[in-house]
Amino acid sequence: MIEMTLYYEIIKEVFPQKYEELSELLKAPPARSFTINTLKASQTEIANILDFPCTKSTICNYSYRYDIDDIGKHKAYELGLVYPQEESAAKTVEFVGDVKADLIVDLCAAPGGKTIDIAQLTNDNALIIANEVNYKRVKALLNNIERSGISNIIITNKDTTALAEKLQGRADLVIVDAPCSGMGMARKYPQIVETLTMSDIQTCVKRQETILEDAYRLLKNGGTLLYSTCTFTTQENVMMVDSFVSKHPDMIFIKDRILSFIDGSEGQYMALLKKDKQEKAADISYLKMTDNKIVKAFLKDQISLDDYYLYEVKDRFYISLKPLYDLKEGVMSYGTYLGSIKGKIFMPQHHFYRSNLFRPYFRKIVDITDEEYDLYIRGHELKRDVSDGYYLITYRGLALGYCKAAKNILKNKYPKGLRQVG
Repeated sequence: MIEMTLYYEIIKEVFPQKYEELSELLKAPPARSFTINTLKASQTEIANILDFPCTKSTICNYSYRYDIDDIGKHKAYELGLVYPQEESAAKTVEFVGDVKADLIVDLCAAPGGKTIDIAQLTNDNALIIANEVNYKRVKALLNNIERSGISNIIITNKDTTALAEKLQGRADLVIVDAPCSGMGMARKYPQIVETLTMSDIQTCVKRQETILEDAYRLLKNGGTLLYSTCTFTTQENVMMVDSFVSKHPDMIFIKDRILSFIDGSEGQYMALLKKDKQEKAADISYLKMTDNKIVKAFLKDQISLDDYYLYEVKDRFYISLKPLYDLKEGVMSYGTYLGSIKGKIFMPQHHFYRSNLFRPYFRKIVDITDEEYDLYIRGHELKRDVSDGYYLITYRGLALGYCKAAKNILKNKYPKGLRQVG
């Protein structure tokens, strides 16, 4: 007999006809899935590199299920071709449909899954501001964005209200993957079944209300709001959306959907709304470009591209193909992190060599073999008969990292924190 904790009371209320089935499925292990990154390669090309069994999701077109424990050690992951993500979470962004946007704001972005998903749906053409208020989670966001090769992005660690003040009335799409009570993740974190309290839910509701108000301010006329949680409570889902619309009658409800264990996935709620109100856009300045000769000489040597935006912020250099807003405090990264100058020498960064947007323009490339791949990701030097200087390292034409050649020795520049041991 099931002990009737608050968790079970809620699923009985929300899914009265499916309560018994859900209760049984709650005992099953969580579904494991990954999302493919078509910004780097086609689905066919990715399939040719996958070296572990997987099956296509029935829920999301970009998701696959797998059943291995070490996906992070496989080539597809190292190359940024796949990203571990619940298929129900990936479906949330797919739920938006066709996206035409100049500015997208992801207000609760870490660890980066929905940011990667929306960049893929827009082909990395829209400027994305990926914000994470929790500083401890920003590192994971930065790492995942770098691995995926997304370049047209600003990553911020700001309070959502401060961001809304800065960008009021400018966003074509705002994503709110709200902090929630997490009922839909109970198979992954089973303690939720026993520990969930009404106080937890009420705390989440207050945070969600604040974030939604900030999302409202960010939206321009005709802008779209994607709201999602990974929980089942009506307070955080349907009632939250209804309350929001009652406060803002100009927000037009379009559709919503809830996924549960019965769908073969973890739990996820998603709702789509559109703003029908003229909103005066906040005035905002753009970053000022730099004309640093040392950096420009490096770029001339590395890429066959003259039309770009080069910025210097706090002794770091960033590069972009579009002008970027100056968001002042709380910015962790602008566009593509290019590198910094030590003395009079430019020191490039890994993000530049992983960038999808700049990949077609690299002049100096070393494509490595399977044997060399295993050596490179473990930090070993390679040998090639090439002139001295920096080179993009690719595997089957896909960007992996970089090296510095000197006397036919390729000095390994793969970040130490990413290297595999053994």
